[in-house]
Amino acid sequence: MKYLLNLFLVSVSLLSATNCSAQFLSDFRGKPVNEQRYVQVTGSPFYAKNFLKGEVAFSNKNIKNVKGYLNYDQIQGIILFKPNFENQSATEIIDQVDKFTVTPDNGVPVNFISLGSIGLDGDSGFAEELLSGKVKLLKRVKKKIIETQVYNSANVEKAVVQETNYILVKDNKPMVLKQDRNSFLSALADKEDAIKKFLKDQKVNFKQDEDVVKLLNYYTSL
Repeated sequence: MKYLLNLFLVSVSLLSATNCSAQFLSDFRGKPVNEQRYVQVTGSPFYAKNFLKGEVAFSNKNIKNVKGYLNYDQIQGIILFKPNFENQSATEIIDQVDKFTVTPDNGVPVNFISLGSIGLDGDSGFAEELLSGKVKLLKRVKKKIIETQVYNSANVEKAVVQETNYILVKDNKPMVLKQDRNSFLSALADKEDAIKKFLKDQKVNFKQDEDVVKLLNYYTSL
């Protein structure tokens, strides 16, 4: 009888420890954001002007998806979270994120995918998913701050500038492409003749996401 009682107590202890662990993992880790880091800077370092309703999925599947209001710092490559829109203080999510989604005013969700999850080694941050399926197309916007000395003054002006690339994932291999014709012809060289004809017949602006998606949909239909 004493043996059964001890066994029961051990089982209860293990179950309690498991539940505590699961409860701990249900909450993501975050840290306060330095609100002064972009003071006196011209241009926005963020994806959106305001925080947008969204959801975050973590690489550690023991951490539950979190819903709230999000923005993406395109300089530091970090996700900012608020539990509600009115909350003035934001938290930087520091747990590894697999993907996140935000919904702009037009109501169409925008998905962002971790660059590490697509095998882009040595790169961090997230890229917007434009096309998924046989091939995947992402758009990566990286921003940085440049400083310019004001003419005939000791003052320095700080401004945000951005660089935009596409990332094409074909045969599970990611390729970083410039927004130009030659980059896509090289990436789609296995069907070069058909692609050249398509580009001759269609006006494709490689800086317009819709045009590039149309090109890739044609490529996958061949």
